[in-house]
Amino acid sequence: MTTEQGLPWEDDRLIEPLDNEWTVGCRALQTWWRQIVLGLDDYGPHRAKVPDRLVGSMLPLNAPRGSNFYPGVIDEVDFRLDQKGWGGIASRDRLFRNLLSSQPMAFNIFGYLKWQPQALLTWVRSLGIGADEIVDVRIEWAPPKKAHFDGGSAFDAAIFYRSDRCDEGVGLIGVECKYQEDLAQQSLPASGQLNKYLEWTRKSDYWRPGAGDRLCNKSLVQLCLNTLLAQSCVAKGEEADFEGGALRICEATVVMMPLAADRKALEATAAVRSQLVEPEQWLRWSPYEAVIDAVADHREVAEWAAWIRTRYTDFRPVADGLRPDDPRHSRDPVGDAMVRARSEFAGALYDARAMAGRVLGLSDGSGSVLQQIAEGETVGCS
Repeated sequence: MTTEQGLPWEDDRLIEPLDNEWTVGCRALQTWWRQIVLGLDDYGPHRAKVPDRLVGSMLPLNAPRGSNFYPGVIDEVDFRLDQKGWGGIASRDRLFRNLLSSQPMAFNIFGYLKWQPQALLTWVRSLGIGADEIVDVRIEWAPPKKAHFDGGSAFDAAIFYRSDRCDEGVGLIGVECKYQEDLAQQSLPASGQLNKYLEWTRKSDYWRPGAGDRLCNKSLVQLCLNTLLAQSCVAKGEEADFEGGALRICEATVVMMPLAADRKALEATAAVRSQLVEPEQWLRWSPYEAVIDAVADHREVAEWAAWIRTRYTDFRPVADGLRPDDPRHSRDPVGDAMVRARSEFAGALYDARAMAGRVLGLSDGSGSVLQQIAEGETVGCS
């Protein structure tokens, strides 16, 4: 935290006091990008209304418009800001000035790939989804909230596609983008709202017994809510409007998209997947690096892919500031992450079976959680 301009990007005075080690590294890379790549020595205020509270990873108020985006993506940003019925919150100041935010990152990836449908389709198919055609891409999109829990969740990016499995309908991929965010700092919904989500997990066939308890974990709540939103879209036959008319959402999948080295995001994905009866149907993990790898054979996106690597995923410029054991040093982050993923998913499944035993009353004589619910006892978040 500083009130002083002119500090070089690597100066420790640009470290924010509440940043953890993960965020420090991500912020350093974006501060480096501002000064070295964009050539902007000045940095901006955390909020425009507090001009003396300066942050190294914020663009100055007078930065050239579009400095936070890959060339051409600004048009998609302007288009999204004009949409009033898409749900979600597109914050103008965060979009145009916050280099560290995952919201402009979503635009830089999917706002660009929207106009490269064949490359995007290649990535979608790499997930094991049998898509035939990309129909549309929308950033910060949610179905009408009144019909779906009346909550505030939205997908950072929503990709609509056609497939043989959806007669006269579309499939939906809801992407949850993470970059520097600390999942443990997420807030739980208010109790009344939370009960709506818990009730769904108890009554639907999509979740294992006792899965609702996972919603009480701050590190998992956003991923759980996005998965519930995708399930609700399918179960209620939600329709999305396109140029040719409204199409029903007949299948949906949520994709957690962090850096490959983000172990906490991987752990959260594994934990939520372990509570799903059909995890491959509802929740997948695909880091940013995997997107770049998937589209590598499409020469038309090579320049963009190099830009994304330098901007977001290559930490060599700031490596001296990372701990020696920081996974962002890895030269094969996706390969390393895949090894961890297999271990995390297997471990989470074991934990899920243990929880199911508790819920069904198989492990002790106190009665199952389901029995306690039936008898009117309080079960849920404490």
